[in-house]
Amino acid sequence: MKKSMNNKSILKKAAMFGLDARIALAIFGALSVISGAALYSAISNAKVTAIVYEVNELSKSVEQYYFDNFSYPMSGTYLSAIRLTTNSLSLTTWNGPYTSLSEVTATRFIKSASNPDMLLSITPISLANYQAGSRAGCDLKTTKCALISTIRIVKSDTDTSKPSIFTQLEENYPDAIYYTYISGSSSYHELYFFSGGAIMGS
Repeated sequence: MKKSMNNKSILKKAAMFGLDARIALAIFGALSVISGAALYSAISNAKVTAIVYEVNELSKSVEQYYFDNFSYPMSGTYLSAIRLTTNSLSLTTWNGPYTSLSEVTATRFIKSASNPDMLLSITPISLANYQAGSRAGCDLKTTKCALISTIRIVKSDTDTSKPSIFTQLEENYPDAIYYTYISGSSSYHELYFFSGGAIMGS
């Protein structure tokens, strides 16, 4: 009889241990889900912060170029990215490179160091065109323009849904305009927003 009682006691303790173990596993599982979500959120926020920093630095580099050379690094109505990294015009006042980011050869874009899928640019656009949703450039010689930042993502598919990181960036730039189009077998996604004050045209 005593032995039977001992067996029951052992079984009861084993059952309690099993219950405790399941509770502990459930708690650890819940914590892992919470910590995983927090980690993902932290990584996403860090990416957004890095891109915002790069956009601000690019805007400053364009302004510094103007202060040194009394003109903006433009080719026609768009940024000539190579003029920020190379003295392609052989200017005696050129004091660059004005950015540590790399230009995309022969384009108006600078490569993002924090996100290899992103291209950055600064473009002067008239306020009227911008408010109308137009991406047309602005002639600094004749018009008052504003510096507009562009972030571009090119995907090797025809999916035109907005990239999730653009949705996050829109929280930092509430005036942003999103634009997407398809060219060939690729989809282009662009986000436009103010990055500087008005520029007085001559």
